[in-house]
Amino acid sequence: GRDKEKKDMGELNSRFANYIEGVKLLEAQNKCLVEEVEKLRKMKGWDGQRIKEEYEDEIQEARESIKTMSQELAPLQAKNMALQDKLDTQDDEINGLRKQIDSIHADMDKMKQIVGDLEGECSVLRLENESLSKENDQLKKDVQR
Repeated sequence: GRDKEKKDMGELNSRFANYIEGVKLLEAQNKCLVEEVEKLRKMKGWDGQRIKEEYEDEIQEARESIKTMSQELAPLQAKNMALQDKLDTQDDEINGLRKQIDSIHADMDKMKQIVGDLEGECSVLRLENESLSKENDQLKKDVQR
């Protein structure tokens, strides 16, 4: 029991020491990298403030453009919605007119059929009238004799 605990503690201490050594190595590398970055910034003259100042005007212009465009967009969206509503209303009206036109065409077809039937009936009556007229003329001739 006790020996196993000592052995386990020894392993844990060894692992912990390795971990601490790794952290110290990484800290040292990090410090070197930070120093190198600072050195490069100073050489090139770049620092956070300079970058901020360089792009601040452009960022402000972009913000103002976005604000202006947003303000211009709102009435355009409202106008678009109104036009869409008007278009929907006109579509409904057009569909109503199409139905009326279809109904009128159907009525015209019925009327054409009725006119055709009446014309046929007139033709038959004319023929009958001619036949009766001839018969009447013949009877008059017969009576006169």
